[in-house]
Amino acid sequence: MTEARPLSSRIFKGAAGLLLSASALALVATMPRPAAAETATFFDSIFEGRAEFDQRVTDAGGTVNMDLLSGLTNNAASWARTGYTITSGNAGSRSTSSSAFSAIQGPSGSFAGGDGIRMTAASTDSAGSGLVFTFDTPVNAFALDLEGWATCCFPSALYISFDGGAPILVGSAATGTDNPGTATYSQAMTFVAAIDDAATFTTVAFYGAASGDAMWGGGVIRYALVPLGGLSGGQVIDGTQAFFTESDPAVQTAILTFNGGVFRPTTAAALSQPVVLESGNGSIDTTQGPVILLGDLSGVGQLQLLGGGVVTLMGNASNTGGAQVQSGTLSIQGIFQGAVTVLAGGTLTGSGIIGGGNIDGILSPGSSPGSMVFTAPVSLGAGSTTRLEIDGPGTASGAGSHDQILVTGAGGTLTAGGTLQPVLRGISGSANNDFTPVLGQAFRVIQAEGGLLGSFAGLTQPTEGLPSGARLDALYGAGTLDLVTTPASYAALAPLGIDQRGNQTAVGGALDAIRPAAGLRMEGDAATTFGALYALPAAGIAPALDQLSGTLHADALAASLAHRRILGAGTAQRMAAIRAGDPALVTAQGSLAPRIALDSARTVQMSAMPGAGPTPDWDAGFGRGDGADGADGQFAGWSVWGRALGSWGSTDGDGAAAGYSRQSGGALVGADRSFAPGLTGGVALGFLRGTVDGDGGTGEVRLDSYQASLYGVYAPPTDATVKPFIDATLGTGLSRYDSRRDIAFGTLSRRAQGDSDGTDVTAEAGFGVTTRLEGVDLEPRAFLRWDRIARGGFTESGAESLNLTVDGRTADALRAGIGVSAARTLSLGEGFRLRPEARIGYARELQDGLGRSTHRLGGAAFSVESARTGQDALTAGIGATAYRGDRFAVVADYDLLRSSGGTEHVLTLGLRWVW
Repeated sequence: MTEARPLSSRIFKGAAGLLLSASALALVATMPRPAAAETATFFDSIFEGRAEFDQRVTDAGGTVNMDLLSGLTNNAASWARTGYTITSGNAGSRSTSSSAFSAIQGPSGSFAGGDGIRMTAASTDSAGSGLVFTFDTPVNAFALDLEGWATCCFPSALYISFDGGAPILVGSAATGTDNPGTATYSQAMTFVAAIDDAATFTTVAFYGAASGDAMWGGGVIRYALVPLGGLSGGQVIDGTQAFFTESDPAVQTAILTFNGGVFRPTTAAALSQPVVLESGNGSIDTTQGPVILLGDLSGVGQLQLLGGGVVTLMGNASNTGGAQVQSGTLSIQGIFQGAVTVLAGGTLTGSGIIGGGNIDGILSPGSSPGSMVFTAPVSLGAGSTTRLEIDGPGTASGAGSHDQILVTGAGGTLTAGGTLQPVLRGISGSANNDFTPVLGQAFRVIQAEGGLLGSFAGLTQPTEGLPSGARLDALYGAGTLDLVTTPASYAALAPLGIDQRGNQTAVGGALDAIRPAAGLRMEGDAATTFGALYALPAAGIAPALDQLSGTLHADALAASLAHRRILGAGTAQRMAAIRAGDPALVTAQGSLAPRIALDSARTVQMSAMPGAGPTPDWDAGFGRGDGADGADGQFAGWSVWGRALGSWGSTDGDGAAAGYSRQSGGALVGADRSFAPGLTGGVALGFLRGTVDGDGGTGEVRLDSYQASLYGVYAPPTDATVKPFIDATLGTGLSRYDSRRDIAFGTLSRRAQGDSDGTDVTAEAGFGVTTRLEGVDLEPRAFLRWDRIARGGFTESGAESLNLTVDGRTADALRAGIGVSAARTLSLGEGFRLRPEARIGYARELQDGLGRSTHRLGGAAFSVESARTGQDALTAGIGATAYRGDRFAVVADYDLLRSSGGTEHVLTLGLRWVW
């Protein structure tokens, strides 16, 4: 993810680094230079001067304001009027006169004016001897009446100064007849005025310079605001004609003034003069060519864009009406203080600084690429498109960078809406257009200090530039939005070069089903989980899918089947001892009833416990009793037996799952007796506790298996050397599952826990023969075993939205096998005997649907399978029983099962010691 820098360190980045293109420079060079700003002065008799001033103001586009002075306080230093204030230049008190302008001469006779304020045309501190007019609103045209000037003290001059600027000479006299009123009406009354259309002002100073010429100033004060540049023939882009082109005088003025008109150049145009937008607003129509505005914008009106071309603002804009883009493109490269409204047909772009906006068209920040800064809230409408260019991870402008929208200030919010449109190819400017993001790579494209509100309605995927099989998603923060590269489908990662097992594909399909559409804001836990998932690099996706899949629940079913078969094998070994026909061996093994204590799932501890049942004196002779049992070689009473069991194994990963390992420990005890010649039956009780560990950290299941079985073996009495037999086992049991599944990727760390139980049924039938060859007992045997494993459904807890709902499962397994054992009893002296045994066999799975589990993630169902051990397996084992009568016996067996997909080890131990 791109590291975000403080906005304050980047706010001027876009505007500071701007360069005009070669075409823009060419446009500027070829445009005619407008005339300089004008200043107009007026020096005439009062009647004629007033008329001339009023007309000039009107022609320039202004409106004259007039104030007939009356009621002025005598001997004061200031006088408050409506809209302005008069003060003496040196703050000294001045006298006033109500009769100074009582009889002004004109062509039709005399007329009255207003009051006058005493002034002196001084040789020292001339400005202090004058008057200062301070206006509430800006002006740039000013006029007043004089009485008594140029009656002595020559030469004498009159000056007007706007905002303390350079004094403007408005009149002078070397003799009394130089006074226009004296020359015209033989009356020392004069009208003076000045208009400066270069700017607007709030203070006007008037004074005279002579050696003491006294006068009265006032009468009727006239003031106005004319459009900047309005003096050049009064030329304003207004509604007097349908549109103005670059050849119109109104466009070639020193200051370009709009007041309701349209500027439509006939070709590309670059205007260097300042622009004033009056209350009537101003429009630029780019139908026939783009426009570059190099100067600053001011005024109270709104800049409006028409046509399909581009208007580029390079200067700073302070016009309070902002801008409205009706159609075409507005590119802001400077500082635009007002708000910008973009209608459905318009586009806003650039690397400037903007005072907020409402966008219903296209927002395309930056300068291919770059950053756009807003200093006030921004709202993106439902029909808007936010176009974001991505040429690399950089946050600067140009090649190797990506667009950013930055909204500054505590109240700087961005309300999302419309469509996100990221672009990786076809970017103009200096972009490289060869950047391809990698999975998990993020780009912070929005940062709003006041908060990111709402949500985009969608995201249009780039048509070029993304890796095959990838898409872009949006990750929302409180005030940020990141675009991050993710798989287009978690169920189809092959186009991205990611190998995927079947279970990963299955859970990937569930993720795709619940995954929000690109661009939408995710809420709550969905934002947390998908945020962590989206940020993963390619190497982290497959392991994350393993963690999400819950494959260990399928592994647990396979382990439960293994438990049933281990308990069944223990019972089969007991029947094999019965078939051996050695009463001493049977009694020795049959008297093994160990007491079992488990200190973990992997450790078995035993202590000897005296066996139950008859204790015949087998020391009297090998294979012949002394009658102490009352049956002389026949199984007349019950014999109790028991064994401790330990097992461990692993299953390799395959195309479906990652594999798992298992460790188990427990005990098997039973009791049997002879019911008829050659027929022995009994009951066995077994318990195993094991753990199943999924490879790759996919979780752990603790499995407890309880079983009760009935078993029997029938070997018809015969003197033949080859003796047939059959055996059978029927059992049922309870299994309890306690699972822990760790989910830890990206910023996510959770544990899903679940528990369930189920009732299992098993059945096994075998047949074979026993024979002896040169003292070695041989027993070939074939069998068929059926197991039904059942587990109830359950829902995990602890992992919030990543908890799985696991369906109940009942499935059958059918295995057939054949094997042969070889054993021999050896006499060791002093009554001790040893019976070693070796076994080898082959087993084949005829039906195995156990290792499958159906899960639901967020309501989306999918099935996973446990890694398969293989259909065919080889078995081998060795064992030994050492015994001395019925008082001491040790039994140890080790069996190995090896298939193409895994290995299983089983260790059986028994001890009897009577004292």
